[in-house]
Formats: sequence, C-alpha cells, structure tokens
Amino acid sequence: MIFITFPNKIIVMNTPACFDTIRPFEAEEIAGVVDHLFAEPQFGQIVGSLFPGQPLDKLREGLRACPDLLTLQKQFIYPLVKDLLGKCSH
Repeated sequence: MIFITFPNKIIVMNTPACFDTIRPFEAEEIAGVVDHLFAEPQFGQIVGSLFPGQPLDKLREGLRACPDLLTLQKQFIYPLVKDLLGKCSH
C-alpha cells in the first residue's frame, strides 16, 4: 500500500502484485531485507568500500533499526550520496 500526501488530502494506492519485484519496501520489511542483503558476501564488500572504517555489523544494525525508509535515506543514503558527489565533482 502506498500513501501519497497532498495538502489537505491523502491518497491510498494498492500496488498490484505484478509489481512486487520492483515496488519500494514497506517499513516492516526493512530488517528482513537488510539481513538478506548482508547474507551475501559481495554486498558486504560493496558496503565496506562505501562506508570505510565502519564495522559491517554496526552498519547492519543501524540499517535494521531504521523505523521507515525516510529515516534510512536520511541517516545512510543522503550522507553517502553527498560524500560520493564531493569525491566525484571536482
């Protein structure tokens, strides 16, 4: 289910099952998805290179603790993108 918010109006959309493989994750799925990703050794290598000096177990627990996707984006993705842009935009 997707909620789209407008001033003074909220629209609730049900995502058809045919889009399950490409839909955004729901908040209650975050911990399971994080566990699934960290079970792959290649994912750990990639995350380790993107967050150097940070222990993978701490990153995993931090990601799992996010109560929703917006929090995950604000705490992990936005700083990562900002860092990458700083390195690549010279």
